[in-house]
Order: sequence, then C-alpha cells, then structure tokens
Amino acid sequence: MILCLIIEELFIFYGFFTLNTLEKKAKQLLSYMDTIVQHFVVEQTNMNQSSLECPMSLNKHELRIIDVLGQKDYCTMSEIAEQIKLAVSTLTGIIDSMVEKKIVSRERAAHDRRMVIVKLDEQGAKVFEMHREAKGKISHGILTSLDEDEQKTILELFEKISNKILAMDKD
Repeated sequence: MILCLIIEELFIFYGFFTLNTLEKKAKQLLSYMDTIVQHFVVEQTNMNQSSLECPMSLNKHELRIIDVLGQKDYCTMSEIAEQIKLAVSTLTGIIDSMVEKKIVSRERAAHDRRMVIVKLDEQGAKVFEMHREAKGKISHGILTSLDEDEQKTILELFEKISNKILAMDKD
C-alpha cells in the first residue's frame, strides 16, 4: 500500500515536472519563433523601403497577397481571402488599394460574372521576385550557419511543423 502511494506521488511529481518542462520549452520555442518572424518582417520592411523599383509602401497584407498571387497565374478573391485568412469584404479594400498602386489587376471571370479574378501586374511581379529573393537570402543565411546534419534536422522539423499546421487548418 505504501509502495502504491509512493509510486502515485512520483507519477504526480513526474507529470508535473514534465508539464513544467514542456511549458518552459514552449516559451523558449515561442521566443525563437518571435525572433525569426521579427527578422522576416524587418527584412520585408527594409526591402520594401529601400527598393528603387518599388517606391510605394506595402503593408503586410499586401505582401501576403503578392506572395499568394506570385505562386499562381491568378486567384479569385475567395481563394486569396482563404489563403491569407481575411474576410472577402476586408480583402476588397486592400485589393482596391493595390489596383490603384498598379500592383494587381482585377477582372470578372468570363464564365461566371460573379467571380472576380485577381492577377499580379508587372510591378507586382517585380515585388514578388524581390520579396522571394529576400526570403531566400534569409533562408540561405540560416542554413549556412548549420552543419549538414543540422540542416537535415531543421528541414525535417520544419516539414513536420508545416504538415501539423496544414492538418490543423483542415480541421
């Protein structure tokens, strides 16, 4: 009986200890993620402000839209809204601004006039390439600071994390 109580106490302690350690690790991971995300945001802002080819100021939603459109020939408003997790009504105002800046064009689909198709204009395509190049430099810089085994590990972990996030999005 006493042995059972001791085991139970150890289990409670170990469970608490594990949770406490997991909470600490989660906070540490969040700190690292904040650092990485902040670096990407600063790089995007620097790219955005220093480019002579792109004199207009772009916000984070516009950059996300450019990223979505840069990966396809065109998207519907609904597809963009779903990708960047914004309501279509919110997206409409952002797209209006981007049309004025001559970054994107918008037209009605020939087969269904209710659908609005959005495409990158020439200026938008240039911004997409610059943005992709800046992100590539950051990724390259991260990987070159690691040895071959660490590179393999980080890529496997990011793949696992990405797959988990995608699976959560589907739920």
